[in-house]
Amino acid sequence: MLDTVSEDVLRAFSLAVREQLMNHHDVTIPGLGRFAVEHEPSRVVEDEDGQRTLHPPVDAVTFESEPEPFSA
Repeated sequence: MLDTVSEDVLRAFSLAVREQLMNHHDVTIPGLGRFAVEHEPSRVVEDEDGQRTLHPPVDAVTFESEPEPFSA
């Protein structure tokens, strides 16, 4: 179980990352990877019966891990 100080640090860190992502800023954490927001615009999808449905735009958070460093 985490102590109170560790929980506070993690909470502050996660809030800072969330705020950056909400403003569409990438967040890179050295040794871990990059969080980013990808926007998918609205689109019309037609099903097999010819019925068309409007799908709203979506902002999705993505994560790309850093490649593992070469070991000596």
